[in-house]
Amino acid sequence: MKILRKSIIAVVWLLIWQGIAALVDNSILLVGPVQTVKAILRLVKDGDFWITIGCSTANIAAGFVLALAIGIVCAVIAYKWKLFEEFIRVPMTVLKTVPVVCFIVILLVLLGKKHIAMYVVLSIVLPQAYFEVLAGLKTASGELLEMARMYEFTFRKKLRYIFFPGLKKHLSGSLTFSMGMAWKSGVAAEVIAQTANSIGNAIYRSKIYLETDGIFAWTVILILVSYGLEKIVKIILNLNEEK
Repeated sequence: MKILRKSIIAVVWLLIWQGIAALVDNSILLVGPVQTVKAILRLVKDGDFWITIGCSTANIAAGFVLALAIGIVCAVIAYKWKLFEEFIRVPMTVLKTVPVVCFIVILLVLLGKKHIAMYVVLSIVLPQAYFEVLAGLKTASGELLEMARMYEFTFRKKLRYIFFPGLKKHLSGSLTFSMGMAWKSGVAAEVIAQTANSIGNAIYRSKIYLETDGIFAWTVILILVSYGLEKIVKIILNLNEEK
C-alpha cells in the first residue's frame, strides 16, 4: 500500500506539472515531463553523457569523502584535547556560515576551475561533518567508557558498541542533508566556473541556447544521482547493525 500511495502521489504531481506546462504553452519558459523524458533519452544517447556524469560525480564525491575524513579526524582530536576544540571552532564556524557563492568565487580565484566542485564541496561539508561527529562522540556515556576500560575493550569494540550508536544517530540525517548540499554547491560551482565535462557546464550551455528541456533533463538526472548516492550512504551506515 505504501508503494502504491507514493506512486499515486508521484503521478498526480506529474499531471499537475504537465497541466501547468500545457497552460504556459511555451517550451522556452517551461516544459512538461514528456518533453523532459525525451530530452533525457536524447542526452543518454550522446557519447559525452557518461563522461559528464562521471567527472561531476568524481569531483563531488571526492570532496564529500575528503570532508568526511578530515571532519572525523578533527572531531576525534577535538574530543580528546579541549584546547584543539577551542582553536578549531573559529575556522569551522566561518566555513559553516559563509554563503556558498562566496566560497565559489574565492576558491575560483585562488585554485582555478579544474577541480572547483571538489574544493567547494569540501568547504561546505567539512564543518557539518566535524560538528556532527564531535556531538556524536560526546554522547558516549562515561559509565560505558569506564566499563570498556575495565574489560579492556579494543578500540574497534569501543567504536562499534559505544561510539558508533551515538555517531550514527547524528550522522544518519546530517550525511543525507550534506550529500544534497554537496550536489547543489558542487554543480553551482561548475555553472559559475563553466568547468569542462561537467553537469554544471552542460546546464549552462542549455541555458545559453535556450534549451529549457535540457535544463529540466539535467535537473532530473541530478536528483536521481543524488538520491542514489544518499541510498548508498544509508546502506553503509546500516552495515554495522547487520554484523
